[in-house]
Amino acid sequence: MNIIKNNQVIFILFLVTGFSYQFNTEKIVTVISLFIIFLLILFKNFQYTNGEFNFQFINNIGKIKKISISLFSLFVITIITQNVYLNYETITWDVASYLVASIEVSEGYIPMETQWESKGPVLFYIYEYLFDISNSNYVNFRLLNDVVLYLVSLILFFIVYILTGKKILKSFMASVLFILLTSKVSYVSEFSELYCLFFISLAYLFNLTIKKVNLKYFIVGLLISLSSLVNQGSLLFLIPFIVMIIFDNKKNYKKSLIQMSVLLLAFTSFHVLFFSIYFSKDMADLYFANYVTIPLGYTGESLSSIYELRVWARDFYRYDRFLYFSFFTLIFVFILDNVKSVRSSISDINVISIIIGILIYLIGSHNYYHHLFYFLFFLPLLFTKISDRRYEMLIFSFIFLSTISIFINSIQPAYNNLKSLDTTLGNYPLYQLSEEIDSYFEDDYSVFALDYLMILSYLDIKNYSYIVHPMNHFEEFITSVLINIGRTSEDNVNFLIDSEPDVIICNTTMIINDEILRIDKSNNYNCEIHEYKGNYFRLDTDKYRENENLFYYKDPYKTINVYIKKK
Repeated sequence: MNIIKNNQVIFILFLVTGFSYQFNTEKIVTVISLFIIFLLILFKNFQYTNGEFNFQFINNIGKIKKISISLFSLFVITIITQNVYLNYETITWDVASYLVASIEVSEGYIPMETQWESKGPVLFYIYEYLFDISNSNYVNFRLLNDVVLYLVSLILFFIVYILTGKKILKSFMASVLFILLTSKVSYVSEFSELYCLFFISLAYLFNLTIKKVNLKYFIVGLLISLSSLVNQGSLLFLIPFIVMIIFDNKKNYKKSLIQMSVLLLAFTSFHVLFFSIYFSKDMADLYFANYVTIPLGYTGESLSSIYELRVWARDFYRYDRFLYFSFFTLIFVFILDNVKSVRSSISDINVISIIIGILIYLIGSHNYYHHLFYFLFFLPLLFTKISDRRYEMLIFSFIFLSTISIFINSIQPAYNNLKSLDTTLGNYPLYQLSEEIDSYFEDDYSVFALDYLMILSYLDIKNYSYIVHPMNHFEEFITSVLINIGRTSEDNVNFLIDSEPDVIICNTTMIINDEILRIDKSNNYNCEIHEYKGNYFRLDTDKYRENENLFYYKDPYKTINVYIKKK
C-alpha cells in the first residue's frame, strides 16, 4: 500500500502556503494562512491511500453521504462563483442576440424564419424554453443557466468517478476545477458552448455506462447531433468516438464499419429531421447556408493564433494564481507521466477530446475565449491519467487553495447580487431604458436595433431587421450568402432606416475587424438619425450610458442613441 507520509504532506502544504503571499490584500493573506494552519492540524494524522483521503471522521460516513456532500458543495461553489458579475447587465452581446432570435419561436415560427442568428436551431428552442420558465425575467434566466453549468459539473463528476474506479475525491476535485475555470468572467455567460457541453458530457457518460455497443453509439450519435444543432462546430466531437471505434476493433474492419455506421446514422437523423422541416417551408437553402457556407466563411477569417493562447493563460494567472498553478501543473504532470506511452495517450478518447477543444478555438479563428469552453471541460479528465500520488496531492492542494481564494473574493459580491433579485434586475440600465421607450407607445410598435439588443428582449419585440446581431450586418461572408438566397439585400441597413421604423437604436462607433470606426455616411450608415430625419427625436440616454451596471467590459467609445418617431 502506497502511503504519502505526514512530513511529505506538511512540506507540500508549506510550499503551497508560500504562494499565498501573491495577494496584495493583507486580509486575504491572513485568512488563507489560517486555513493552512487548520489544514496542517487536520492532516496531522491522516493517510492517503488508493487515491482517497482517509480521516477517521470521514471514514465513518457512508459513500452515498460522501457523494451527496460533494454534490451539494459543487452547487454552492457554482452559485457563488457564477454570480459575482450578476450586477452587470451585459458581459457579452451575444446573449441578447440569442434571446431576441428566440422570440420568433414563441410566436410559432421555426428558428431563422423571421430572425437570423448564426447558431443552430436547437439553441433558440432552449433559450425560448428557459426564458419562458424564468417568467421572462433576465436575472432568473441567468440563474437557470447556472443550473445547467452545475448539471455539466455533475456529469463530469460521475465520468471521473467511473474512470477512476469510484474515487470520490478525484471526481470532486475534477468538477471543482471545472467550476473554478468557468468562474472567470470570460465564461460567466449563457454561451451556446455550455448547452453543447450538456449534450456532449452526457454522450461521454453514456459511452462509459451503456454495455451494448451498437446502442451506445446510437445514443452517442444522437447526443452529438443535438449538440451540433446548438453550435455547428461541436460536430467535431464525433472524431474521438470514430478513433475509439478504430482502435477498439483494430483489424476487425467489419465491426468498425458497423459501429461507425450506427454512430453516423444516429448523428444524421436529427439533421435529416430539421432539414426536412426547413425543406417543407422552402428554406433548404438557408439551412445549407447556416451549416456549410457561412461556417466556412467564419473559419476562413484566420484571426486565431497560438500567441493568444499564451495571453489566455496569463489572464488566468492574473485572475487567480492558484488556479493557474492547478491546471498548469495538471497538464505538465500528465505529460511527465505519459511521455513513454504516447501511442496509448493518442488513442485515448479524453486526450483526443482535449485536442479537439483546442482545435475548435483555432478553427474558430476569432480569438474568442469562450471557444475554449470545451477544453476547460475535458482538461480535468487528465486526473484519470495521473498515477503519481505525490503530484496528485500537490494539484489537489492548489485546487483547494484556489477554491478558498476565489470563494473569499466572490462571496460578498455574489451575496449582494442574489439577496434581492428584483433589485438586481431593476438596476439594469437597459431594463430601465426599455421601460422609458415603452412609455411613448400605447399600441404595437417596431424597433430597429443596431446595438443594445437586450432592450428588444425586455420589450418582447423582434428586431425590425432579419439579421439580428448588429455585427452580422457588416460581415461580408454572412451578408453575401444571405443576399444570394434572397434573405436580405445590398445596403440593407440604410434601406431599413429609410423605411422608418418607430424606434431606431444605434451606436456612433463600432469595432469592425478590430478597428474602431466612427459610423457615418462614409461607412455603412449614419447613426445620427435626427440630423437627416426631422420626424425623429432623440432620447437623453446619458444616465443609462454612465450606469456602472451597463457592461462589465467598459467601452469608452460606445454611445446609446435612441430615436423615436414623432406621432
